[in-house]
Amino acid sequence: MKRLTNYILSKLSKYPFKKYPSNTLLVCDDFAGKGLVSKPDSPLANIITKVRHYHLTVAILMQTWRFLALNIKRLITDFVIFQGFSRYDIELIWKQSGITLPFEEIWEAYKSLISPRSYLEIHIMTNTIKVKNIPWERPTLF
Repeated sequence: MKRLTNYILSKLSKYPFKKYPSNTLLVCDDFAGKGLVSKPDSPLANIITKVRHYHLTVAILMQTWRFLALNIKRLITDFVIFQGFSRYDIELIWKQSGITLPFEEIWEAYKSLISPRSYLEIHIMTNTIKVKNIPWERPTLF
């Protein structure tokens, strides 16, 4: 965990930060179960909770909601959710985040996804939901 944090910080330190926003995008891919996002006092969690001071945009890609620290869950402003979650999972996301839309509206939109590549966008700041249905035919080998 320390090595990964040091690696990220070493990469970020190569770019000269000025007083104006640097607009850095930090992508954390497949971070489920990593202590860096599941422990609220980890170095990465501390950076994420102060993104407005560092002018960072953080994208965390995970297959499960459980492993994300509650303080990070409360800061999320946009969600992209693919198929594969139960009603309970979606309700947990709704309860633990800053979503103010009615749960049934979110659940009905989520149930309307037509394929594994379709996804639901939830934008908390604008209080909107967008369904992106992408047709998909199962690939074959022959």
